[in-house]
Amino acid sequence: MTLNAGYGVVMANGSDKTKSVADYITDDNEHDGIGNFIEKHILK
Repeated sequence: MTLNAGYGVVMANGSDKTKSVADYITDDNEHDGIGNFIEKHILK
């Protein structure tokens, strides 16, 4: 799914296999990873 997403974003606490195909690795879930990605890359 990450490969076919167009732009794969994975959180830092994701699996190593998923992170290996990601375009971008954001912070983990304890540090608002998805929120940080959205703020930096979509809302900017």
